[in-house]
Amino acid sequence: MPVTNYNTLNGELLGETGPGGRRFYGKDALGSVVATYDQNGTLENTYRYLPYGGLLSKTGSAPDWEVADG
Repeated sequence: MPVTNYNTLNGELLGETGPGGRRFYGKDALGSVVATYDQNGTLENTYRYLPYGGLLSKTGSAPDWEVADG
């Protein structure tokens, strides 16, 4: 089973490292993930949200990020 490790700094989620390599999260002022970048800094996906967090739109074809339940 593949393992994904989540990268944090001072409790803030910055990205993930998994079977596909490293991925970094771009966040807005509220801390919502609005973009993902590959290990080279290339934009993979962008996300727009409805009020209260529903997904409005996504661009890009890379797999979606996942936040671990906990």
